[in-house]
Amino acid sequence: MINLIFLIGFFIIYGLAAFYFVWSTIYGVPFYPSNKKAIKAILDYLPEDKSKKVVELGAGDGRIAFAIARAGYDVVAIEFNPFLSIALRIRKLVSRQKKVIIKNKDFFKEDLSQYDVFVGYLMPHTMAKLDKVLYTPQNKGKLILSNTFQLKNHQPVKVNEKIYYYVID
Repeated sequence: MINLIFLIGFFIIYGLAAFYFVWSTIYGVPFYPSNKKAIKAILDYLPEDKSKKVVELGAGDGRIAFAIARAGYDVVAIEFNPFLSIALRIRKLVSRQKKVIIKNKDFFKEDLSQYDVFVGYLMPHTMAKLDKVLYTPQNKGKLILSNTFQLKNHQPVKVNEKIYYYVID
């Protein structure tokens, strides 16, 4: 009986892992969490005004979003992957963090003009698309904080711990 339970559990976990691998391959968005140094650098770059609206694009497991919330900001965490979105919701439930709003959506289909600070750890092909979406007249003066990958057509104002800091001009 124990062998049967183990076997069923193994196949369930294996099936979920396989589905997640296929999902990541199709959408080209593997999960790779930010490290503590990068998160600290992001927090250092946030504006002093805690009323600014912050959004994390491709929030993953929410490490950055929850760190930003602990620093006193309201933050929207947008994650397309349903598995990671569930992980975000569990994290929110366990932490009882009220300053994080979670959206399981494609951020390219969202109205991003309502935010003041854009944070992301996104692949280069996604950064290229994001460049065109964010650099618009209504976003002038807003901040972009990108972990590891740069925008192709713009130069960062500052760089620290592979966090690229941009001010939209």
